[in-house]
Amino acid sequence: MIINFSVFKYIVEMKAFAHELVPTITYTSSNVVQTIMQAFSQLPYLKIWYSPDSYMGANIRVLLEQITKMIDEEIVEIHPAHYRDSIRSLLPCLLYYQDGTCIVHHLFGMRLSTG
Repeated sequence: MIINFSVFKYIVEMKAFAHELVPTITYTSSNVVQTIMQAFSQLPYLKIWYSPDSYMGANIRVLLEQITKMIDEEIVEIHPAHYRDSIRSLLPCLLYYQDGTCIVHHLFGMRLSTG
């Protein structure tokens, strides 16, 4: 694979510039819930605009709503800085684009779930 370093440098510079205007959090699908919970534990008045994947944004919201039905002892096992009320308080601050898209779902649709 040939890497065009001038293009790579440009992308990194643009991400840094964008981060100065609107700070961003980088995550993977395997750590997104932990990352969001950690961010809210450090900055309780944080607002997160999750994009562009409306499917994942909705799934994360549903998961956090389900966590609010757990007892505090169970929630602390998921993240030591959180409990039922803290999860409830972060829900209004977690926003996602309801008309967003996910390129994988857009391209493959139902084939993802049916194998």
